[in-house]
Amino acid sequence: MNSKIGSCGIYCGFCATFRLEKNRCFGCDWGNRKLRKKRETHKGCVFWECAQDKNVKSCFLCEKFPCKKHYDKEAAVYTKQALDMWKGFAKTGLTASVWEALIKRV
Repeated sequence: MNSKIGSCGIYCGFCATFRLEKNRCFGCDWGNRKLRKKRETHKGCVFWECAQDKNVKSCFLCEKFPCKKHYDKEAAVYTKQALDMWKGFAKTGLTASVWEALIKRV
């Protein structure tokens, strides 16, 4: 990934697969394949798979963000406080479509 931001919305430096590969990243699709090979469960990144299923580039662009997957302690990449803050933003009208418009301006 050129942007160094994963589907989950976090900096790639915090990604377990990225760190395993000595800070080399070839995108979330690549990372997900690596995870499936490495894990006993053969499961990939829950966030990447969900983003693919919903056809969004990032969890932040999903209308349901943050969802139960983000609160799962095993998969969590954000603190509960941060997730609750984002839920609060949604109540004020700062939704996925607004995030997307802001991202396009950067």
